[in-house]
Amino acid sequence: MEKAFKTEALVLTKKNWREQDLLFSFFTKEFGRIEAVVVGARKAKSKLVGPLSSLGLCEMVFVKGKVFNKVTHTYLLRSW
Repeated sequence: MEKAFKTEALVLTKKNWREQDLLFSFFTKEFGRIEAVVVGARKAKSKLVGPLSSLGLCEMVFVKGKVFNKVTHTYLLRSW
């Protein structure tokens, strides 16, 4: 059973979660609608939130967790 998944996704919603984290809702072809946490996204030096903040198609790698999925890498493929 794989624990890390790579997929293309559209960002649907973004919510503040705990101290420095953000909770995103994504739509993907393979998995449908998923929710994932981006740890440390509200820090000034965060590299993960940049591609997710713009409107567009992102390629992301996430890890399945017990409660929420966790985003580990993001890349902006196309912006609108």
